[in-house]
Amino acid sequence: MHLEALTEGATETQTTRLSSIADHVKRAQYEVRGVMRNLAGQRSSEPASDRMRREITLAQATMGFMPDVDAQWSDVNEVCASDTTLADDCIAVMRELLSNVARHANATAVKIWVHVSDDRLELGVQDNGIGPAGATKRYSGTSNLGNRALRRNGSFALAPVNPDAERPGSRAVWNVEVKR
Repeated sequence: MHLEALTEGATETQTTRLSSIADHVKRAQYEVRGVMRNLAGQRSSEPASDRMRREITLAQATMGFMPDVDAQWSDVNEVCASDTTLADDCIAVMRELLSNVARHANATAVKIWVHVSDDRLELGVQDNGIGPAGATKRYSGTSNLGNRALRRNGSFALAPVNPDAERPGSRAVWNVEVKR
């Protein structure tokens, strides 16, 4: 969201008003996401790997370069075939992480990995951008990623790659339980 950027150079009254508007928009977005999750509608029969590759291609157009991808697509398809909500979560997580890189990171390189081992699926994105400072606000997409992980007995972590560097980069890892 770019409303926060409008506060630069604004008066205190304008900043307060814009912050209030941004909070309302974020709450509405959060509510819409909740409604979407609860809708029963028809799920895609397309393999999860194809859907995830499409997200990567879309992100490439926005970022201006192709990310380096390391994925166990057949394993991803296997675990997602038996749990269509897992496929939906994986797509949403990848979309959010890549969108964050494209909008905020100012990165020139991105690594993506999707691995399945035993009863865990790990989806990660690492970039060489400006770092994750400020990305943990209450209604942010990163908070949503953490909630998705918790619902699946998992975790979400977001941290700088090199905390002391001028451009520390970001490493985001979403790790959840899967059934084989």
